[in-house]
Amino acid sequence: MIFSCEIRAGKMCLKVNELEEVLKEEGILKAHIDGSIKEYVKGEVVYSNNEWHNCTDVFGIHKLEDGRYRIFITESERGMPRYSKVVATEEEACDLLVEKVRRAESIYQDKLKWYTS
Repeated sequence: MIFSCEIRAGKMCLKVNELEEVLKEEGILKAHIDGSIKEYVKGEVVYSNNEWHNCTDVFGIHKLEDGRYRIFITESERGMPRYSKVVATEEEACDLLVEKVRRAESIYQDKLKWYTS
């Protein structure tokens, strides 16, 4: 698949509308993060009308009213954000989220190999 921009300085510079396809291609639409399986959702699922909707075990990005972007990973019990970071650009948000999910899944897979070998 061809995305809206090239890789620059090791960063993918994706747009949010391309994120789901990249996660799918990498096999991390569902990933092991913080001890549970979390699933990618579009930001509007958990944040709309200036209100946070408690959805458990999800991760994604939503655009704030001021134009910045928040990446989030929710916790398993109440669906509150376990991890949240606000960044200035859409591309930065996508890069940060993809790297965080990749890293978490990689750590899980490494531990799984260690425990099963």
